[in-house]
Amino acid sequence: MPTTGLLSVREARARQPMAAPRFSLAAGLGATTLAAGLLLLGLLATDVPPPSFSSVFFSWAPTGAAAALPIVAARAQRDRDPMLGWFASGLLVCLVAMVLQVLSLPAVDPAGGALGTDPQGNAALYLLFHLALYVAALAGALRVPSVLAWAFAVAGVGLSFALAANAVPLPELLVPVSQDYTDLLVGTEVAFALVGLAALAVWWRAAGSPTTPIRAWVGLALLLSVFEITLNAVAAERYDPMWWSSLSMRLATFGLLAVGCIWTVVRDLSRVERYSEVELGQRDREIQGMVAVTDLLLADAQRLGRCREVAEVAAVVDDTLSSLTGVTHVSLAAVEDGAPRLLGHPEDTPDLAAHDLTQMHARVLDGPRAWWLETPEEAEAVGQPAYDALVGLPLEVSGELAGSLVVACAEPRRWGPADRELLLGVADQAGQALVRTQLAQRDRHAALTLQEALAPEVSEGVGVDVALRYVPATTGTRVGGDWADCWRVPDGRIALVVGDVVGKGLTAAATMGRLRASLRALAAVEATPSVVLGHLDDLESADGAEMVATVLYALLDPVSGRLDVGRAGHLPLAVAGPDGVRLVEEGGSPPIGLGVGARADVAVRLAPASTLVLFTDGLVERRGRSLSEGLSRLQALLAEEYADAEGTAEAVMGLARDEAADDVAVLVVRSGQPGSSEPVAVDATTSHHTHLPESVE
Repeated sequence: MPTTGLLSVREARARQPMAAPRFSLAAGLGATTLAAGLLLLGLLATDVPPPSFSSVFFSWAPTGAAAALPIVAARAQRDRDPMLGWFASGLLVCLVAMVLQVLSLPAVDPAGGALGTDPQGNAALYLLFHLALYVAALAGALRVPSVLAWAFAVAGVGLSFALAANAVPLPELLVPVSQDYTDLLVGTEVAFALVGLAALAVWWRAAGSPTTPIRAWVGLALLLSVFEITLNAVAAERYDPMWWSSLSMRLATFGLLAVGCIWTVVRDLSRVERYSEVELGQRDREIQGMVAVTDLLLADAQRLGRCREVAEVAAVVDDTLSSLTGVTHVSLAAVEDGAPRLLGHPEDTPDLAAHDLTQMHARVLDGPRAWWLETPEEAEAVGQPAYDALVGLPLEVSGELAGSLVVACAEPRRWGPADRELLLGVADQAGQALVRTQLAQRDRHAALTLQEALAPEVSEGVGVDVALRYVPATTGTRVGGDWADCWRVPDGRIALVVGDVVGKGLTAAATMGRLRASLRALAAVEATPSVVLGHLDDLESADGAEMVATVLYALLDPVSGRLDVGRAGHLPLAVAGPDGVRLVEEGGSPPIGLGVGARADVAVRLAPASTLVLFTDGLVERRGRSLSEGLSRLQALLAEEYADAEGTAEAVMGLARDEAADDVAVLVVRSGQPGSSEPVAVDATTSHHTHLPESVE
């Protein structure tokens, strides 16, 4: 499973914030000034529209303000921007005053609108909506507390309605008859223009350049508003070219603000969509990487679960961490007599001698505590050689120190939280596997030693050709309780036994030794299979031990060729003779340890030069293959001619050379006596146990 390193697939990346677009306010102001100048020149060079057309301009300006207001307010709320919050309050006052002024214009309603606004109030509303923008911009740029913005908005809206209702005493702003501008109105407009320029300058400084798009659009709107009120002051009367230029600037002020805000929202939506696609793609890759790491860790746990030797644990940990993190070296040590013993092959790392590795592991175990070194200087300070970045982790299982793990990197690196989490997880898995394999090895070694000590040697003088074989399982971690035995009983017959204790390890091996000794003792008193197996079942059931074993016990008379067979839950023995190969399936009864009491046996007359093969289930049973198939393979193999019992045993054990999941015990006996290969009737009175029918098995 290829990976690109720990940090790229394992560490959870913080979400990268979407980069906010920036707008050059200085460049925008320059471009706006140029465009406004060109517009002014164009308007002055053309004929003015008819007065009735002014209502279109008057209505479009509030529409632009109404379109921009919710966007500015929403951005102020989203970005927690007090400058935009103040400007939104000013824009609200401006919108209300502008609408009331438009509704009270003589061209719209000669009666002054619903509130009967007179010309002086109409002019005051004009001044108010400009002043509201400038004061709000100044307050926002000067960081006046935001809580006052709503009070400003409420006061401004209230003042707008008061002016529209002629409730505020006003000086003369318009000449009563001609409606020309008085000097007071012109002077006030010029003063407000200066306030607007001051507000623009303070806003520019507070917003910066570049700045966010909405702040930039506000700055441009302030500039156009200053142009508009200045041109209106220069005109000093309605409907001349300069006045139309002023009205055009009003439309441009709020049109530009509305279009700019809408364009910003649309552009942001497009950016969010692209950003989301990029983020989702990145997250998908990260999730895939994390899934790959998780799969690798699960595979690592499975591989560790199959390890039978501590060296295999070291190899799996090395492979996992090298694949996952790209580190240069991984070393595992087990604790033996309080000191570290290196596992694997430390000589494969030329930069570190075995002595250096041992010292590094000893440092970990002398605590025990983990240490994380990230630079050559840190490594040098604690006397760790060769590598720039090192990790040392104790392997603790149930509070006991089982070993240590050392991870080295050939270049400095930061062991971040994800590194530590992963390395600690692998160390935990490695510690568990190390303890398990150590215990399994000890158990296996002890069981093998016990089996070897209990393994019988075929006695001399039995009168037949005998071969005995035993091999432990080639998979799994512990030996079982399989055994085979052969000896001569007092009456001269030969006892043949093969058995299998259910279970693994020392308990099974010890039970096997006890059963073997009991069988020999019982056969010395009365050798008949049904009697021996019955008494053996009584003994094992009486002591209360929860043990189950299968046993095949046969008694061979080498003179007459008679073979008495009793099977306690065991597989049948195979007889190969001149007439072919057959399985003796008669004489069956339940396994030993169930306390069934009576047992059965059967007598068979052997043909000359017959070969008997007694075996445990590990010889013929395999996962994914039926028992009958295994027995058929054995029968086919015994159909061949072999020189003696040893040759037959060698051939039979060939079936156990593939991956056997269980131990295998085999006893081969070659009889040279004449006789018949057919079963003979056996009187049940040969034993004090009742002869059971074959269906009992």
